[in-house]
Amino acid sequence: MATPLEILTENIRMARAQGMSEEDIVGMIRDFGYTPERYRRALKRLGESGGKIVEAGAGRFFGQGASLGYGDEIEARARSLVGPESYDQELAAIRLGMDEYREDYGGRAIAAEMAGAVLPSALISRAGGGPAAAIPLSRVANVGRNMRIGAVEGGIAGSGASEDDLLSAGTAKSAALGTGLGSVIPLSLGAAGAGIDAAKPIFNSAQQEIVGNLLKKTATNPQQAVANLRGNSNTLVPGSVPTTAQAARDPGLAALETPIRGMDQSNRIGNRMIEQQIARSEEMGRLAGSEDDLARLKARRDEITGPLRESAFDEGGMVTNPGVLIDAIDQLANTPGIKGRRSVREIILRFKKDIEDLAVDPDNAGGYSPGNLHPIDPRDLYGARQEIGDLMSGRMGGDDSDKARLARKELMLVMGLLDNTIENVSPGFKNYLKTYSQKSGPVNRMETMQEIQLKSASGSNLQTDLPVITQTKLANILRNKAKEITRLPESNRKRINAIMRDLNRANAATAPGVKVPGSDTVKNMSIASVIGNLFGEASTGNVVPNALMRPFKILYGIFDSDEKMTEMLVQAMLDPELSARLLSRATEQNVDNLVTAVKRKMPGIIYGDIAATVGLHQD
Repeated sequence: MATPLEILTENIRMARAQGMSEEDIVGMIRDFGYTPERYRRALKRLGESGGKIVEAGAGRFFGQGASLGYGDEIEARARSLVGPESYDQELAAIRLGMDEYREDYGGRAIAAEMAGAVLPSALISRAGGGPAAAIPLSRVANVGRNMRIGAVEGGIAGSGASEDDLLSAGTAKSAALGTGLGSVIPLSLGAAGAGIDAAKPIFNSAQQEIVGNLLKKTATNPQQAVANLRGNSNTLVPGSVPTTAQAARDPGLAALETPIRGMDQSNRIGNRMIEQQIARSEEMGRLAGSEDDLARLKARRDEITGPLRESAFDEGGMVTNPGVLIDAIDQLANTPGIKGRRSVREIILRFKKDIEDLAVDPDNAGGYSPGNLHPIDPRDLYGARQEIGDLMSGRMGGDDSDKARLARKELMLVMGLLDNTIENVSPGFKNYLKTYSQKSGPVNRMETMQEIQLKSASGSNLQTDLPVITQTKLANILRNKAKEITRLPESNRKRINAIMRDLNRANAATAPGVKVPGSDTVKNMSIASVIGNLFGEASTGNVVPNALMRPFKILYGIFDSDEKMTEMLVQAMLDPELSARLLSRATEQNVDNLVTAVKRKMPGIIYGDIAATVGLHQD
């Protein structure tokens, strides 16, 4: 992929070939973010490199500082040994990339290089007799010692950064400058040890320690939370993956989810909740089937049983003595124990009246009497039987359905009387009933599941239009349909129970009593706050540490440390196993050691005295 410099150079070549004026070409150069002078320097470098540019980033400047300015030369030597270009060409290409980055991101380049320079400062200081922070600053010899360290370091760095010979004037100047600044930098950072510790958060391991520490400090019971995260993070419903807050069963971690959701720019935690809703709805849908599925089951059942029923009716005769049936129903309604149950008796007598109406000639104004009856078609008695079934199932609604559910046992007796009467005149009817019952099993189960699906939902998902299953509604319908659910296959019952458990687990994270921590609790755990505030606390009223900490804060930004830690926090809340690992490695010591290591090196350093000695002032 061509670099902006290469694109600009090609555009200028084409523009000149087309006769574009130099004024317009200068405008083109400025549009690309270059000044004419900068472009000429870059073009010279490009010529020296053979047309090659090695793009730079903050990491290369960090390495440049750590190598005392020799990083580009070391890299160029390594590249020249394995590639076709010469050392000089590789060096020119690397320096061109660094020049380009420095022009565009000067502050970042300086901060990264300054942070990298901490490493050799530490090594040189310790080689001379241990951390300078341990030496009383009241002794002038200490200042002189660090000036000598700075002179050595500055001289080497000057040589590395210079394009002159080792013993050039540039090197001498760098040594002189290092004499002054070298007394500040190593000492100001506690012989660089504090600086090294302050730079640690750019690395993933330190970020993990800080995130793990936040989780541990937030958890109500960290040890139990780890056990729950590892034992309760299984997927109960296909597609419904639990969050850490749901799996941990820990109020503290549950509360942490809310502020972290606010930090999640992509709303992945919120999307996870939606995914869980969709997964539950889809699982319930697989169990319930569709209206078309139910219609096909009914059609298949009727295809098999319908001919059996019609054959029995066609080959049978009429019910010639309906009075026997009417008297039997009346006797049932007046049986002791039933007679006193008004609602039950009323619904029984209702069906007695329906059969009387069937038996009375509509043209006979005399109404019902034992002597005023005519034969009844068994199909009409079958119709009365169906109505009893509709009432008991609640499909008809109204007061009669309520009464029918109360009188279920008694109405089953009425149905038995009807069945016997029909069978007497239409042999084979009971065989039809038996076959119908057998073939109705799948239909009944699907109807039960569809009723559970309907009554467990509250509204629908806006993205998918699927019903949203809720904990309260599902619990209610499962309680009300307990008897019907026992007739479902064991696999169906297990899957319904899994949906219920998944809902219980999800709702535990938002249960009443879960106190959401303030947003500052999470924000203050950022790397810049953990380390940066540390320096500020150790140096209240002093300007040097704050000035020296600034590059590190910039460094955290260059390496996206806070962003990476935020990402890690979000991932931790999405991944129970990751949270378990982070919690497990978050001992009482790991992050505290990082903090203590920095603070220990700071108090013995009197920054104001050093600043006064070398004339360093706050920006």
